[in-house]
Amino acid sequence: MLLMSYRSELTTERWTPVGTTDSEHAFCYLMHKIENLSGDWNIEYFNILQDAMIKVNNYGSFNCLLSDGEYLFCYRNKDVNYDKGLCYTHRKAPFSTAKLVDEDMEINLGSEKDASENGYIIATKPLTHEEWIDLQPGKMTVFRKGAIAFCGTQCVTEEKILQALRFIRTSPRRVSVSLIATEVSIELGEIDVLIEKLVSRGYIMKDSRDAGEPFDGGSTYYTVLDKRVEIDSLII
Repeated sequence: MLLMSYRSELTTERWTPVGTTDSEHAFCYLMHKIENLSGDWNIEYFNILQDAMIKVNNYGSFNCLLSDGEYLFCYRNKDVNYDKGLCYTHRKAPFSTAKLVDEDMEINLGSEKDASENGYIIATKPLTHEEWIDLQPGKMTVFRKGAIAFCGTQCVTEEKILQALRFIRTSPRRVSVSLIATEVSIELGEIDVLIEKLVSRGYIMKDSRDAGEPFDGGSTYYTVLDKRVEIDSLII
């Protein structure tokens, strides 16, 4: 529920709510902000929309799921004590068995899903006994085609860093930036932070034969020889 003062502060311009609910006004305000963004979605536009959602949240509790048919924008209320959170689980091959939390029922995803399928499920609370990850309070996470396209300033978690490091270390040959991005479900526009962290820790280096820039999709990386014992202890 939003405080009444929000109506004069969250301008909607030509987007006029049909009813009088808080959610309708918030939606019209967000549509007004989106309308002023021209061209394809990018990091700058994601930040603008996230700032708009934070502004709505400043007037009261606010969870939001919004989609344009290609991107799914998810914002979680900034108050960690709010009783309605948002979380997600990532499903990709090899698929396991999913058991529902509130029913004695389980599904063998391996027999239901094709190996090429990959995607996220978002809910207010964990629905199954799989690993569910809480969205960050006061942040927007954006999903697109089975990958995380944006998640504020905390997109690159230690979990994803170790996942990428394991992938590079166990690969029989140097791996490209695009393959690393696919493995950890981060779009190329966000992968530079992860690569920089691994390079700064001395774990990986770019192949000197590559002519591209460090974060080009075709640029390749491998683990530093002197660090492999340390790396192996981390990825066990």
